[in-house]
Parts: sequence; structure tokens; C-alpha cells
Amino acid sequence: MKNWLKNPLSIWLARLVRSLLLEHKHKEHHLKIGYCSNAHNTSFGRYNTLYEHVMLNDCVLGDFTYIANGTHISKTSIGKFCSIGPDCRIGLGMHP
Repeated sequence: MKNWLKNPLSIWLARLVRSLLLEHKHKEHHLKIGYCSNAHNTSFGRYNTLYEHVMLNDCVLGDFTYIANGTHISKTSIGKFCSIGPDCRIGLGMHP
């Protein structure tokens, strides 16, 4: 039973459904989410774009902010009109 959960096709399908549900939930904000991107406990502004393989955890995004491919952001507040480049790691370390 648990082997089908580790199947690459089922993992891909779960990520696709998760991103489509998130995009549908925030459609009034005009959110665009790329392939295999995920946002957990994240607040979005208007007209945000997440490109491919973006992971957000406990974040706040301002209006007109986009995040490029392969970026991982955790516990961060990002303002309006920001452009985050590809393969960035933000907020993943421990700070006092």
C-alpha cells in the first residue's frame, strides 16, 4: 500500500494537484505557481509569481513579487515589488 506513495508518478501527481489547489485558492490575488512549487503557511499579495521548484514555508509576500527557479525561503517577510533570483536560500539558518 505504501509503495505506491513512493512512485515517481504519484509524487508528481500529488505536487501538481497541490499547486493547482493553491493557485485556485488564491485566484483573486492572481497567483501563478510553476511546476513542483510548494507554499506552506504562506500569505500572498496580489500578482505574485512562483517559478519552478520554489519552496516557501511560513512566509509573507508583498504585491507584485516574483521568485525564480529553485529558491527555498523559510520564515521570511518579503515586501512589494521584489524579485528573488534563482537558487536562493533565505531564512534557513538559526539566528538569535
